[in-house]
Amino acid sequence: MRDLPSVVVPILIATSAAVAFGAALAVPFVGVPAVLALSTALGAILILCGLRGLRVAAAGRARDVGTLTQAIAVGATYELARASAVVSRAGHHRDRAMYQQGAGMPMR
Repeated sequence: MRDLPSVVVPILIATSAAVAFGAALAVPFVGVPAVLALSTALGAILILCGLRGLRVAAAGRARDVGTLTQAIAVGATYELARASAVVSRAGHHRDRAMYQQGAGMPMR
């Protein structure tokens, strides 16, 4: 049960980003409901990234505004990278290295 937030948060951020994108496109056509959806989605992203930043700050014992700001930036980057990993596909470096070696190419 402890791992549930670790699984759910990137999915929520990716979903919120998709909703925000769609709502931003719909604002000229729909108006206020799209603005509400956009602000809710962006708020969810900011809150989830901010919570991770506060967790990083607590682990690093941030004592001033500068280190707290850095911790929030690190936490936001971490969460956004995890969310992008949910929707993107990346190959493994090992697969590429084995392919190059098998093709008679020198490994670097």
